[in-house]
Amino acid sequence: MLQGDLELAAAIATGILPQLAPGVFARGRAMLWDLPFAAELQAAYFPERTLEASPGKGADFSLFYAGLGLCTRPPRSSTLAVSGCVGADFGSMVGQGYGFDYSPSFRSPVFLLGARGRFWFRPLRNLAIVAGPDVSVPLVRDHFQTRSPTGTEELFRMSPVSLAFELGLVWEL
Repeated sequence: MLQGDLELAAAIATGILPQLAPGVFARGRAMLWDLPFAAELQAAYFPERTLEASPGKGADFSLFYAGLGLCTRPPRSSTLAVSGCVGADFGSMVGQGYGFDYSPSFRSPVFLLGARGRFWFRPLRNLAIVAGPDVSVPLVRDHFQTRSPTGTEELFRMSPVSLAFELGLVWEL
């Protein structure tokens, strides 16, 4: 028997973009037969965030990525449940410097390994509210820099570990 679900979630993350960054996630999961796992496809978008290096000088960054994962399958008969997922993501961070003598455009590939835990609450049949933490590890931590008369200035570098918290809605098919 094939089952699936669709999820839309809002997140707040740190380490993946400058400062705290709001983002959105869309996910689809397919569960085959009675296997205890589900295959997942996800996409994430973090809209433009501004990092000001000094008054009138800085850069704007945004991030998009998509990936595949494997998730535990929470029982649908339970009002409360927990689940976990692991996966890999690939995407692109883009940005534009401003106010510097040389204000480059940035485009950098992003490769992430991630894991997340979820608490499930089903107030209605086939509808769940999910919440929980995410952790991501970038396989490449790119430097975003610009040049000025005094030399090279570092604008941003992804943290070795990114943390997020998500709140979402799941429609179970």
